[in-house]
Amino acid sequence: MSERIPVEALASILGVKPSQYYSWRATKLFGAAPSGDGVSQRDALEATVIHFLEVQLGPAFGRIAYRQIREEHLRTIPPGGFEIVWCAKDRSAILTRTDDELSKAVRCGSAVLVIQPASEIARVIRAWKVEVEDRSQNLGAVKRRRKAASSASA
Repeated sequence: MSERIPVEALASILGVKPSQYYSWRATKLFGAAPSGDGVSQRDALEATVIHFLEVQLGPAFGRIAYRQIREEHLRTIPPGGFEIVWCAKDRSAILTRTDDELSKAVRCGSAVLVIQPASEIARVIRAWKVEVEDRSQNLGAVKRRRKAASSASA
């Protein structure tokens, strides 16, 4: 997964400003430091879940929830089906992958919210792949134009 897109492109896909992505990085919400310029698919998956939790729970609770499920979430990449069970009273988040795990997680003695990010993850990954494909096609065209221009001037 060495393909990357600019931060601005991911921000546009998520509907946030690029500064939001950098803020998530600065507050150490991501599991690992970036390994180069731009955003890898793994970074995009993390940003998607962080943003989705912030939309569903609000920014503060979204960050609290993601920090609790981050390690488990990183083990699910590439993403399979999972839900996040949030209990606001206890400020606890549990990532579940099976119906049995979900059934156990919702029995915490108070109201919970079950968050299902699967469709948002699928949407963002599709858009990320389109960006990668478009950039690879455009870069090839730019390289061909440069080569043609240098051949013509020689």
